[in-house]
Amino acid sequence: MAPSDHFPNFCELPDTWERLDNHWAIALEVVEPQFWIRPMYTMREPITKLQFTLAFYLDEPNSEKAQKLLSKFKPDGQSTVLIMYPRKHFFVDGQIGMRIEDEDLENIKVLNVHWPDLIIKNEEMNYYATLSPEERLDGYCVGCDKGSCTLRCANCREPYCARDCKQRDWKKHKRWCSTKGQLLAWRSFDWNVYDKPQPFV
Repeated sequence: MAPSDHFPNFCELPDTWERLDNHWAIALEVVEPQFWIRPMYTMREPITKLQFTLAFYLDEPNSEKAQKLLSKFKPDGQSTVLIMYPRKHFFVDGQIGMRIEDEDLENIKVLNVHWPDLIIKNEEMNYYATLSPEERLDGYCVGCDKGSCTLRCANCREPYCARDCKQRDWKKHKRWCSTKGQLLAWRSFDWNVYDKPQPFV
C-alpha cells in the first residue's frame, strides 16, 4: 500500500485537481445511507472517526456499473471503501463532503475487508517482501503446502499445486484475493509521480 502521506484525511483533501503532481487516496467506512433523490451515504474515516456525506451525482444512476458498485455500500462494518483522487465538495446547504460523478466511478472500490484487517495484511506483505525466496517458501501451495507449484492465482499471485486445490481453498481465498490483488497493484507504480490515473484492478 502507499505511504501514509498519500492517504490524507478528509480535512487535508484538495477541492480541485490541483494535487496532480502525485497520487492519493482515502479509505472510508459506510455508516448509513441517506434517503434522498440521489444515492447519498454518511461515511466515516476509520482513524479520525470524522463523518461526512458522500453524494452520487450520476447521469446514469441505473447503469449496471453504478448499481453494482452501490450494492456494495453496506453499513456492515466489515468493508472498506477506497477512493482514488478524492476531493472535498462544498454543497449548497453548507455541508462539506464528497461529490461523485460518472467519471469518478472507476476510482472507487469496495473491499470486503475491515480497515484494521487491511492494514494487518499490508504489513504482512511488507514483511514477506523482505524475505529471501527460501524463507518465503516460494512455490508452496497455500491450499495444501505441497511444494513445486507452478499454478498461481491470476489476481493475487498465490501459488497452488492444482486447479482443484485452488477450488477447495476458494472459500478462504476469496476474502483476500481482491484485497491482495489491489495491494499488489498499488506497489506497481510510484505514488510520488503522477503520469496517468491509476484505476483500481
